[in-house]
Amino acid sequence: MSEISIEQVKSDTNVLRAKITCSPDLRMFFSGEDFLVEYDTSIDDVPDSILVLPVLAQVCPVAWTQNADVRVPTVDSRFAASLLDVRDTLMQLYPKFVLGGNLRYKELEERNPAGEFEETGLLFTGGVDSTYSFIQHRDEDLALITIQGWTVVDVEFEKWNGLKGHVEAFGTDHGADNYFVRSNRHSLFNVGMLKAQCEPYVDGAWYSSVGHGVGLLGMCAPLAYANGIGDLYMAATHWNGISLPWGSNPSIVENVAWAGTRCHHDGYEITRQERLEAVADYVREENPGLELRTCNETVAENCGDCEKCYRTAVGMFVAGLDPSDHGYPLDVDSFDEIPRKFERREWPVGNDERIMWEDLQTRVSPDVNDRYEEAQAFFDWMLTTDFSKYMHRPQGDVTTQLLQFAYRNAPDWTYDVMYPLYRYVKKRRRRQRLQEMPDGHAPGVSYSETAKDAEPGVSATIPFITKER
Repeated sequence: MSEISIEQVKSDTNVLRAKITCSPDLRMFFSGEDFLVEYDTSIDDVPDSILVLPVLAQVCPVAWTQNADVRVPTVDSRFAASLLDVRDTLMQLYPKFVLGGNLRYKELEERNPAGEFEETGLLFTGGVDSTYSFIQHRDEDLALITIQGWTVVDVEFEKWNGLKGHVEAFGTDHGADNYFVRSNRHSLFNVGMLKAQCEPYVDGAWYSSVGHGVGLLGMCAPLAYANGIGDLYMAATHWNGISLPWGSNPSIVENVAWAGTRCHHDGYEITRQERLEAVADYVREENPGLELRTCNETVAENCGDCEKCYRTAVGMFVAGLDPSDHGYPLDVDSFDEIPRKFERREWPVGNDERIMWEDLQTRVSPDVNDRYEEAQAFFDWMLTTDFSKYMHRPQGDVTTQLLQFAYRNAPDWTYDVMYPLYRYVKKRRRRQRLQEMPDGHAPGVSYSETAKDAEPGVSATIPFITKER
């Protein structure tokens, strides 16, 4: 029987650790590492039934693709019910890929901390969607929660420090508390295997298409419980009328809850460009120096060369803003490069990107050419372009394609032979990357040893993350 067991879920001040074991047929999906999360608040008083939620939120979507069961010693009753709803939604979104599976537990714990959870939280990156949600709910005294482990993975230290600096400054400027969460969610899995399994059925990558909704929200559970956060917002990526399956579909986010906390999918009623136009109104009325961060290439700042940077810059011009005033090294003269980049197929364009550009097309008003005469040729191109003709699914080189085919079709016994070698090589490469980082320490150092050796003014961190300055 296919199953995954979550064991030894422990907290040490602000660090959560859990051990994951699985049946032989599922080992190909896991790296063999323990699951680790670091919070910047103590979680020692958080009950075990809540501590287990971050790891459950990562593991269950993987189990459901294999019709496998997940076993835990204890779990919060509201979250257990949430997982059933999330599973059923994913099965509807991906009927050929998400097959089902059950959650099995020794103890189902019911808690009702009514009246104790009056704070409000928002998952925040500083991008268009989360900034719009902040503006809409800023009167609710929001706490901003930023997570390392998805768009910035656990070994991308420079990216993380840059993103953290930006959102921390945003919080200070707007009188909002900042919380930072760091995890090894990415290296917990064999991402190549997950991609090989899901690629025929999804438009994007594994986590964006399937896992990030319940995964990111679940990672916040101990933090929310420890700080009395009763309402947790997650900004929408898409909008009403878009049928593209996505990991943060409203039917997923709105069904996630645990003792004391309810999650909300925010901004789904309007398009991305309409959100950007609402941000533009806020800039003109209250915050002329606001900067956005939307780039997935550099994260710490906007590179000004990727598809998302150009798309956001165009959206700003359409909304009446100059992107060079708000964090983008682009001006209207740069737009001549956009058609060339599309024609040269320099940008991977899937359904997600297509609908974003089509949304922009519908928002271009007749006065745009009057305001930006130098960009008239670009806007004429944009208004008449069929963006679907530029769509393609990046397949990688021939070697990658062959490996993915092998992943999907090799018999189970081959993993018993080859997977120990794969894990050994991966751990060696990971150790080398960590040791090459400035001020890095060798992996495997315990949290207490790291804390003891930390220099004054340097935060102590869990083993998979080097000290940061």
